[in-house]
Amino acid sequence: MKVYFASDHAGFEIKNRLVAYVRDELGYEVEDCGAFVDNPEDDYPAIIAAAAEKLSDDVASGKDSRAIVAGGSGQGEAIVANRFKGVRCALYYGDPGKDQVDAPENISISSPRRASTTTPMHFPWACGF
Repeated sequence: MKVYFASDHAGFEIKNRLVAYVRDELGYEVEDCGAFVDNPEDDYPAIIAAAAEKLSDDVASGKDSRAIVAGGSGQGEAIVANRFKGVRCALYYGDPGKDQVDAPENISISSPRRASTTTPMHFPWACGF
């Protein structure tokens, strides 16, 4: 499985930690779509759209892919991601979110907010797979 990542400046640090976790601990292929620097002036909709568009293309071609888009609240990231055909983004607010981003809803993206993913113990739930 391939996992795409994207974040705004508020989710930059947690995105980088989740990239390493998914690649090194879970063994999935990852692609970081940005942000590549911690810049409070970043254009996060364009960054999130890059990951969501790649996921949308994969969904259309039947590839097994997911994405994680991280931000301060996760709300704006989810709004942008959900604009793409075949993409289903769910917000992640803490451990119970694992059940909210499971297969029955066909969720393909998890949008963790910065405050809910501060320690590695939250990473499996934030990933949602």
